Amino acid sequence: KVGDREVVCAVVEATTEAVGAATTVKKEWRSDAVPGRLVRREVRVFRGGREIAEAASQMDVVRFGGKR
Repeated sequence: KVGDREVVCAVVEATTEAVGAATTVKKEWRSDAVPGRLVRREVRVFRGGREIAEAASQMDVVRFGGKR
């Protein structure tokens, strides 16, 4: 849901692992109903199986203009 609108999304998840380094998991919610297509993005970083909270980020579209 973006503002008062329900939008159908496809979820894309990508995991990047490097030997001896952190693992990054990026998850995006995409929709043709939103300009730019990106509705939400989460990035989580793990090292040794534990999440590094300080390295995490999140972005959400809270509203947008256009046709209903």
